[in-house]
Amino acid sequence: QQEELEIRSRRKELKSPLEPLLLKLAKEFTDDQDLSDRLQKLYQVLDSDKSGGLESAEFCAAVKKLDFSPRIYVTASDFASITMNGELCDERGQLGPREFEAVMRKQMRHMAQSKLATPADYRSPDDSDFMQFGTLKMMFMEQTRAEQELQRIADFLIGPPTRTSTSASRTR
Repeated sequence: QQEELEIRSRRKELKSPLEPLLLKLAKEFTDDQDLSDRLQKLYQVLDSDKSGGLESAEFCAAVKKLDFSPRIYVTASDFASITMNGELCDERGQLGPREFEAVMRKQMRHMAQSKLATPADYRSPDDSDFMQFGTLKMMFMEQTRAEQELQRIADFLIGPPTRTSTSASRTR
């Protein structure tokens, strides 16, 4: 019973039930591709039946098995919240690999925003490390993604930039 009270107390301190996982991801990824790779590996671990889709009960049970302290407990209500009542799920109401990555990236952004909004007096040293490095990494990564998307749209609308090679002719 004491352990259960401790778990409830720790959980109240978290802004999201996924926070321990999100913090680990935010601290460890090196760039956009590395984060995608880590999320895809995590997805494969969570999709234990290899069905290609995580529905609410499967996601909640699989996340609980991950080795984190405090232990991650996600309820059906939490799942509905992180998937925006299923809007971020696929047509089957599940998280496929693409949807899972989008949801996790969105959760990481929410966590970073939440950490930035928390006064420094209330942050643990661990949170300060995240604030300094994790948030900056995420901001730069998102900026790079936005720039790439803008370039893709520009290329689509006006065509890719043409390269003209100007070779100076040498005169003797």
